[in-house]
Amino acid sequence: MTTYATLTGNYLRETESVLAAASAVKHSLGGDAIELEMAIAGLEQAAAGQASEGSQYRAFMFSALETGAEPEAPDPQRARLTDDTLATVLLDMKVANVLLAAGQSTGEGGAQAAPGYLDSALADLNQVVEGARPAFAQPLDATTPPGRLSFAMTPVGAEAAEAPMPAESDAAPSVTSPDLETATVAFTAQVGASLDQIVAAARGVVTAVVDALAKIDPQHIMTALSRLGMQVGELPKVGRLVRKGLEKIGEVIDSLIRLVGSEILAKARDQVKQVWTDIQEGKYVDEVIGWALRVDETRDYATGATGTGATRERLDAATGSLKQLSARFEESMKVGESVVTTITFGATVAALIPGAAAQTALVAATLYTLVLGVAVLTGMDYTDATPLLKRVSGVRAVVDGARST
Repeated sequence: MTTYATLTGNYLRETESVLAAASAVKHSLGGDAIELEMAIAGLEQAAAGQASEGSQYRAFMFSALETGAEPEAPDPQRARLTDDTLATVLLDMKVANVLLAAGQSTGEGGAQAAPGYLDSALADLNQVVEGARPAFAQPLDATTPPGRLSFAMTPVGAEAAEAPMPAESDAAPSVTSPDLETATVAFTAQVGASLDQIVAAARGVVTAVVDALAKIDPQHIMTALSRLGMQVGELPKVGRLVRKGLEKIGEVIDSLIRLVGSEILAKARDQVKQVWTDIQEGKYVDEVIGWALRVDETRDYATGATGTGATRERLDAATGSLKQLSARFEESMKVGESVVTTITFGATVAALIPGAAAQTALVAATLYTLVLGVAVLTGMDYTDATPLLKRVSGVRAVVDGARST
């Protein structure tokens, strides 16, 4: 029986093969033509192997995420797989960037060689691969506290930093109040603090997407929003390595769609478009996010939770759960911000390649709007503003748990 650890191990091994093969291309630039040809062929082969293992890994993840019916209750395993899928979106986008930069550096598609992009893409992929192995190696049934995906939060081109794994004690924040009154005050404060933290974390992704889309023709943006949850269509077939990079971007788009589901994205399309429109019309970002995540309604819902005979122990447990919930969402959104940054890097490289440049803006807009959609829907799941995902026990569910039965 193939285990999750085997699937992730194979996926990361093949990703490392892309890294090694692309490094060989880099070292062959400006040298012997035969050596460069062999290096390019080696990178093509490594990319094919990474795509194959990635396909098997994603098949496992999506078979668990795509239940085919609305889930009855949150499932910790599906929550973990959601986090890991977003991390693999980041990894695959970085692989795409390496392939695009390698093709650009060799002059594919008539591009003028600029090896500096390949240097940055290689360093960036290496940093994430190094941190991904211990994070993905944890069994699916193991406690996965916030901090596990901290490896994915370094911007493109930044120096790699070794991120420590979270301590076991971080898995379930312990809260022990001396009496019911103190527990009540702490719980009430934490509801507000967690909702504020969720809005702030979502703001990071939303702002990153808005800033990135500001550089794209509005017509492409509206096309991408109106087709949210759909593939972008056939991508250009340019060169050898560039073609592999564009194929990888197609896989990234597919992963983002399947991360929450094409039908769910279609149902949320108008809401995501409204978020974009409201921000463009000058509304305060936090206000727009609060509306989408129904934050004020959730605050009101929490009112009175402590006046129904709740016990100190139940309130303390709920306070600890809220702390972990908002910290986990913040981590997920930080990964989302890194995805946006990585998309921008890839779009910059692709725009330098004549054969790929024409479609770059629409592809980038599609990627950005998908990240926006995923962020909004995930935030709604964490506040329980929608029953569509049910991958975590959100704020409302925690409040329900604090009420006496």
